[in-house]
Amino acid sequence: MDGHAQEVFYQWNDRTLQLVKKDANLGPYLWNSKQLVDHFTNEVVWDCTKDERSEFNMIVKAATKLHAPPAQSEARVWTLCVQEDGTLVRDGEVEDAVAFVVEHEGREVQSQNAKGRMCYRWSGELTFRAWLVDMQNHQSV
Repeated sequence: MDGHAQEVFYQWNDRTLQLVKKDANLGPYLWNSKQLVDHFTNEVVWDCTKDERSEFNMIVKAATKLHAPPAQSEARVWTLCVQEDGTLVRDGEVEDAVAFVVEHEGREVQSQNAKGRMCYRWSGELTFRAWLVDMQNHQSV
């Protein structure tokens, strides 16, 4: 199966928007929509926790659904290290569009934009799992 089969993109007001799902294991159903994100700038255009559902409906109704994802640049791979005090340290360039994600006791508890910063202090006392998300394609790296 194509890796983009579950991804949904829309063209709206000269922007390419990607639908971010609430539950990644479910299909790209509109009721499973968490956010609409500008595919190229990573700006959140609509968020289910902050914006009215009617705004989402208006955007989707006015948008054109794309049948293929927009052209993407070559995939990048970053490395994340966890220091003894719980500080997350990533490699790459300061301006790379990535985010730190932290999971504690099986739940995602923190997502922090890492663009402009190379480290983020979480906790040296809690057991946690951490990874980076490429904000260009919203995939874990």
